[in-house]
Amino acid sequence: MAEKTRADVGLIGLAVMGQNLALNMADHGFKVAVFNRTVRVTKDFIDAPIPIRPEDWSDAKILGISWAQ
Repeated sequence: MAEKTRADVGLIGLAVMGQNLALNMADHGFKVAVFNRTVRVTKDFIDAPIPIRPEDWSDAKILGISWAQ
């Protein structure tokens, strides 16, 4: 069974605006759960290098969420 992790906010849609919104919230210390209809888009976003200063990243996290199949 997958580990349960809580996020402060959830975001649906990882087009340009959704990605930037998720990164901005993470940069400000929120834990963000992201979801996109296309699982590959979510995986690519989670696997991409995070452009957030390392000292800030310890308090923030972005979690990828997908449909259970």
